[in-house]
Amino acid sequence: MHITSDIYYRFATTVVEAKILNVNNEASEVLFDVTLPDAAFITAFTIPRTSNKFNILVNIQKNALVVFKLKYQELLRRTLGSYHHVIYVDPGQPIEDFEIKVFISEFRDIVKLSVPPLEGKTEI
Repeated sequence: MHITSDIYYRFATTVVEAKILNVNNEASEVLFDVTLPDAAFITAFTIPRTSNKFNILVNIQKNALVVFKLKYQELLRRTLGSYHHVIYVDPGQPIEDFEIKVFISEFRDIVKLSVPPLEGKTEI
């Protein structure tokens, strides 16, 4: 799972990419499930904004690889000179190749940047 977030003057564009390989000898259903920030919107799909969950269930043929790619955007609100950008990560299973990249472009100087530890299970 690779997550890339570009923050450009308080406007965040986040891409979540997950590769899922069906190693079974028959087709299997898999669930791609992503939690979005409340103010985010998906640029490639439409979902009701009463929910911040997006999921899709697909059938993958035997020994096939499927790449899921979801892009969403969010305008970050500045409060007292700072803003929070949240990326939800809950793959529901062990992940072999996991990375999160965040790129920030801002007019004002960045005077404080904090990245909290992953909550819950950190074994990936």
